[in-house]
Amino acid sequence: MRRPATADNDSDQTLTSPQGDPEKAKKSVNYEDDLVEFDGPDDPENPMSWTTRKKLRITMILGFLTMGATLASSIFSAAFVQLTVEFNIGIQTATLGIALYILAFAVGPIAFAPISEYKGRRLSVLPAYFVFICFTAATAVSKDIQSVMITRFFAGVFASVSSPRLRTFVNTCPIEQFSTSQ
Repeated sequence: MRRPATADNDSDQTLTSPQGDPEKAKKSVNYEDDLVEFDGPDDPENPMSWTTRKKLRITMILGFLTMGATLASSIFSAAFVQLTVEFNIGIQTATLGIALYILAFAVGPIAFAPISEYKGRRLSVLPAYFVFICFTAATAVSKDIQSVMITRFFAGVFASVSSPRLRTFVNTCPIEQFSTSQ
């Protein structure tokens, strides 16, 4: 895969702004230079050239990761009665655990989208999902309601990474690519 040429990597391209001023070009963005292109149809990093088996395997893994993250958002509601009794709180406070988790789904992509773009999908998904599992386990063993709420929020931040990755991957592999009959 060929990365885009930038002014920092000693390319032989001269950047100019639409007005022809090189100084303004350093401040503006030329989106044509930011396109990532593959070396051809046989490039091993091109998802279109992957085997159907590899595409299905990745889709299944991302699907299970997304299912786990989504399930963790609502399965918390099954513990409302136990939470209210153990921590002497109201049902509204117990509901805050779900609200914080869902709020974190909005915060997570802000942090992980740049990592995904610059370091790759695998590096942004797998470590984050492991941390999500750790925060979920910490929620289960929390000794007070503050710990439950804090761990729920951070579990949501790290769980939010998996859901958009599945949609992104499936969009790179059209349904015709999954078909075995040609």
